[in-house]
Amino acid sequence: MGPTLYLIIFLTIYFVLQLCNSSRFVYFSLCFLALLHSRTKLLIVFLKTG
Repeated sequence: MGPTLYLIIFLTIYFVLQLCNSSRFVYFSLCFLALLHSRTKLLIVFLKTG
């Protein structure tokens, strides 16, 4: 996963935030990004060990 994907995700979240402008969505996107990041790290570890 390259930096462009993270940029696209960030821009999408920013755009939706401008539409919604709610704090609940901020927490949701942070959780989503954390989940995505941890899954990526797990995948990398799995590929290295496997």
